[in-house]
Amino acid sequence: MVSTPVSDALGAAVDALSAASVDTPRLDAELLLAEATGRTRAQLAASPEAGLEPAAGRVFAEFVRRRLRREPIAYILGRCGFRRIELSVDRRVLIPRPESELLVELALEIKPCTVLDVGTGSGAIALAVAVSVAVDAALDDQILVTFVAAQLALWAGLLLTCLFDAPMDVKG
Repeated sequence: MVSTPVSDALGAAVDALSAASVDTPRLDAELLLAEATGRTRAQLAASPEAGLEPAAGRVFAEFVRRRLRREPIAYILGRCGFRRIELSVDRRVLIPRPESELLVELALEIKPCTVLDVGTGSGAIALAVAVSVAVDAALDDQILVTFVAAQLALWAGLLLTCLFDAPMDVKG
């Protein structure tokens, strides 16, 4: 079976996304193709004539169809970057807006003793503030983010239990 070159698959996706007036067709297509193939964007650019495996091609095609229906890239990929952390997101969680980063900057300027981020979904603001305030040179950022996220999940469960007087099943 002859495989499609990466450059052809990427070009077709860019054309389709452009025709649908997607704001960033090239970037979106590259991100989706990288995810579908398990390669980085740099690897794809370095080997444009490499063949696209049929299974990866099917995944990529489905990703492009979802994007054509205006599903956000973050939901398709299942993650989004926010400051120095990567958050898991899906349709149940709002994707942090750029304005949320401004809130983090303001919070860091004020240097609060306590941050309460209620009803947020991803917890991006609380996580970003906690990571920025608590960064210890001895801790790897990912270990710190995991620790902070687990603590936030515990506190969220306790807060919701207090607010609604009902036990919550919080998974960290």
